[in-house]
Amino acid sequence: MGPFTEDKWVVGHGHETFPLFFSELQAGTALGSVQPNIEVFDTEEEAKTRVLEIDPTYEFEPPEEATETETSN
Repeated sequence: MGPFTEDKWVVGHGHETFPLFFSELQAGTALGSVQPNIEVFDTEEEAKTRVLEIDPTYEFEPPEEATETETSN
């Protein structure tokens, strides 16, 4: 699936071993998966809503915190 020309959010579900995944795909990337059901969304909000429809107990990982980088002149 892909490559995508814009950033997308993907929800895959239905595989016995890996029942649900949620991921952001950046423009220019493609996706291959063993999931029998792959749904592609334009917004993160739409994708997260779908994830919670599939599994209301799903816990999203907190966003990565930006680290301060020291620069010297």
